[in-house]
Amino acid sequence: MNRHVIRSSPGLASVAWLMLAAGCEVESIDPANLNRAPEIRSLVVSPDDTLVVGSSVTISATVVDLENDSLEYAWFRSRGEFLDSITSQTKRVRWTSDEEGTAVIEIRVKDLFHEVSASVEVTMMPQGALPNPPVITALRLSRDRLLRGDTLQAFCEAVDFDTPAVQLSIAWRSSAGTYLENNRFGVRWVAPSRIGEVWLVATVSDERYSVSDSAKASVMADTLVYLANDFGSRESVEGWTFGGMLAGLGAMPGGHSLAWDSLGGKLRITGRSDYSTFAYKFDDGRFEEGAYSILVQPTDLQFGRAAFLPEYRDSANYVMVGVNYFQQSYHVLSCRDGAIAYLAEGWRPFSAGVDLRLEWRRAGQTASAGIGGENVWSGTPPEWSGATTVGVAVYGLRDSGALLFDNLRVGSE
Repeated sequence: MNRHVIRSSPGLASVAWLMLAAGCEVESIDPANLNRAPEIRSLVVSPDDTLVVGSSVTISATVVDLENDSLEYAWFRSRGEFLDSITSQTKRVRWTSDEEGTAVIEIRVKDLFHEVSASVEVTMMPQGALPNPPVITALRLSRDRLLRGDTLQAFCEAVDFDTPAVQLSIAWRSSAGTYLENNRFGVRWVAPSRIGEVWLVATVSDERYSVSDSAKASVMADTLVYLANDFGSRESVEGWTFGGMLAGLGAMPGGHSLAWDSLGGKLRITGRSDYSTFAYKFDDGRFEEGAYSILVQPTDLQFGRAAFLPEYRDSANYVMVGVNYFQQSYHVLSCRDGAIAYLAEGWRPFSAGVDLRLEWRRAGQTASAGIGGENVWSGTPPEWSGATTVGVAVYGLRDSGALLFDNLRVGSE
C-alpha cells in the first residue's frame, strides 16, 4: 500500500506576504503540496484468498479522502477475469480464474494530484485440494417495511458443493432490533423503536469458510403503513364472509382466493361465485386522524364491487369507499349499529387494468372521501371514535377474474 503524507505549515500565506513586503522573491507554491492524497484503508478478499480454480472472490476497497475530492478507481489483475463491468467509480469487483497459481489484484485510486495503490494476492488451487465455500442462494424477508415493534420473518437458503457435503451453520445479526427465534435457516425479528433502515445479516459457515449476505428492512413511523408481501400469513390477514353487508366472521366462500403476486408486487384476490362477498382485515391498530388510501386494479370489469374499509370498528360499525366495476358506479357509505347510510353515490366510467386510488381523510369533525384523485364526499365522520383496523371488501360475480390491491397507506400524508 502506498501512502503520501503531506504536512503543510500553518500561516503559509502570512509568511509569503511578509517575504514580499521585505522585497524577497517568493517561490510559487505547487497546489499538489497543499492537497492530501486519498488513503486506501483496506482491501478485503471474500470469502478467502485461497480457493479452487473456477471459484470466485469479491475484493472490496475502503477509501477515504480528507478533502472529499472526486476520486477515480482502476482495477488490474495479473491473470484471470473480472466478472463485473468496471467503471471509474467501482470500489468492489468479483474475480475468477480457471488457472492454478497466484494472481495479484491491484486497485489504483487517484484524485486531481495524487495516485495511490494497493494489492492483494489470491491463490487458485486444483479441484479437490480445498473444500468449496458455501453459497447463499437466497436471502429474503417476509416484508421489507414495517412499524416499530412489528415482527418479520427472515429466511436464508444456502448450499455446499463439497462431496461429501459439509454441515453448514448459520448466524444472524442486525444493526438494530431483536431476534425472537433462530433456527438453522430462518428467524423471527422484532423491529426496534427507532425509525430508519436496518440491515439483517446472515452468515453461513462450514469448516473453513464463512460467507455473508444482507437484506434491508425499513422501520416506519406508526402513522404510515405500506401494503407488503406478508399476506400469506393469517397473523397479518383475517377474512370475513358477509351475508348481505358485514355480518360477522365465517369461512372463506367457495371460489375465493388470496395470494401475494410476487411478480406484480400486489395483493391478488379472486372471487368466482355469484354475488359472494368477502372482506380482508389488515394490521390491527387504533387509527385516529389522518389520511387512508389504497390502490385497486381489476383484471376485468366483471367485479360487482371493490371496496376499501378505511375505518372498521366491528361488523356493525364501519366506513366503506367502493367502486362497482360491473355497473360503472361508486359509493361512500357509513354503517352505524347495523344501519347503513349512503353518503355519496354516482356513475362514472372505470377501466380494467388501471390503478385507482380510494381515499379517506379525517381531521376533527371533518371527513372526506376520494376516488381516483377526485373528492366525492365531505362531511361529518361517524360518531364512534377511531377505527381498530383497515381492510378491503370484495363483492364478486361469476368469472370475475382478480382484483389487485397495492400501496396501502395509513397516516398523515
